[in-house]
Amino acid sequence: MSSNITQPRRYMSKRQRPCDFCRARKTACRIDLAPPCRLCVLHGRECTFIEAAAPRKRTVPADGPLAGQVDASVDVTPRRQTVAPSPGPVLGSFADGQLPEDGTMHFGEAFNFDTTQSEFEAMFRSPRPPDSLSVAALETESPNMSMESAPDTGYPAGANPQFMGLSSDMDPLLVRHYRFNDMGMYGFKELAIHSVQESPIPCQFLISQQSVFSRRREEAGLGKGQEESLREELHKVIPLDVGRRLVRLFHQFIYPKWPIFSESHPLDPESAPSCLVAATYAISLPFAVHDDKLSVDVAYDRPPYAELSRIIEKSLAYEMHSPTLAIVQALLLLILRPSSDPMVADAGSRWDLMGRLASCATTLGLHLDPSRWSMASWQISHRRRLSFIVYVTDKWLACGLGRPPLIHEDNWLVTTVGYDDFSDSSLDAPAQNNLIHFSAITSTLALTLSKLYSTGSVGVLSGDHERTFDIAQPLLNELRNITNDDASTSSTENCLGQLYVQLIIGRAKLRPWLGETTITEYHSHDPSRSLRVSSHSHFYDSDF
Repeated sequence: MSSNITQPRRYMSKRQRPCDFCRARKTACRIDLAPPCRLCVLHGRECTFIEAAAPRKRTVPADGPLAGQVDASVDVTPRRQTVAPSPGPVLGSFADGQLPEDGTMHFGEAFNFDTTQSEFEAMFRSPRPPDSLSVAALETESPNMSMESAPDTGYPAGANPQFMGLSSDMDPLLVRHYRFNDMGMYGFKELAIHSVQESPIPCQFLISQQSVFSRRREEAGLGKGQEESLREELHKVIPLDVGRRLVRLFHQFIYPKWPIFSESHPLDPESAPSCLVAATYAISLPFAVHDDKLSVDVAYDRPPYAELSRIIEKSLAYEMHSPTLAIVQALLLLILRPSSDPMVADAGSRWDLMGRLASCATTLGLHLDPSRWSMASWQISHRRRLSFIVYVTDKWLACGLGRPPLIHEDNWLVTTVGYDDFSDSSLDAPAQNNLIHFSAITSTLALTLSKLYSTGSVGVLSGDHERTFDIAQPLLNELRNITNDDASTSSTENCLGQLYVQLIIGRAKLRPWLGETTITEYHSHDPSRSLRVSSHSHFYDSDF
């Protein structure tokens, strides 16, 4: 036995066979000098060599049926029952939010894999029966799936979906030819691919389990069980009964302006990630005076912003390795929360949060329009609202901090909202009108930043007052034509926002005259220019 471990073992060696755990997973059993192997060390498993080797697979005779052909005398009904009909059977065994004890989700067990094949062969084996069609063929037969019959793509806790881009290592144009099941799921050993759209451009998500990210977390010094300890710490800082009152205040004062949650899946302080719960508490604490109980209990206490911030940072550091929509919501609340010290802008930290938010949003596919995706209608409207809020946050924050926007219209499809996007939002009609009005104002702001404040346009327009006026005037006209359907419900925030955009356009109009030459000297050489500038200035004053 000692001679067998004097040198690193070779994979698939008959004399140095893999351990039981590596054989079950069909992975290379790598032992440096002596057991345990690397994989058992990584997963904390006992490295054993007890189980017998699996029997060899029988080869199909040469005169047997070809792959993809089915004998007419064979009843294929039982075989079809092995196919997962929806994400529920594939991932539904974890519907209660609990993972198995070993932390694995075993995607492949729900599919028709042959466990005697090698891992490489299983990767390209169809999880559907050989006589079934691919997703592309299924959509040819029934191209319009009703939203009522669309799947509920709520993944269980521990499943992390990340968007697969067209230039990624797994080309979606090729992956769409995999034989997905009826609900667009294709499972590997520890991964799965969920196809939500096949045409005109395929949209797919790679679903991973948390163990895939465990090594990165360990390298960053983030151990297991950190989320539970942070949740306990959060409950000590903000008791659960106080937290529920703060959540109600959030829905009363903040949610109508920033509807980041859905009625089907409201915020639950007991189960949501600690960073999201703590961020909700932090942004809601200033409104505690409007609660009959909190106004007395916490009125004379210093808000625990420092404790909440520490919990948020620790939780975000752990969750950022496998971001979810909850992380996007938490980052939004951190950016939108006013600074506790109005004399400190904290521009660097806030802009850093915006960069992390844009990164997480694109990882989760929020830069795309999910209107045609195969998912439930409430999820489509929820994703569109989140996409819109991320977009407007980037534009207004970039304008206020004097930064170039991180999000560009070429790579962000949801820039406005409509009434269909408020289903399952529990917002009343005035709140919906205000958000649609705010959407129109933001569109004008985005054009202003692009045409008058981008780095390239500033270099061209800085000395050209005529061209600046030609660009600025249509923007002012567009801004003036923005009207709310019901003027009586127009919010103060929208009125201030409209005036702010007018001010930004006015500053750009004055920029050519604020060069090295003073206005008096410049006008004295060309009276006609002075007259034109005076007329434009009179029009600009009339706008206010």
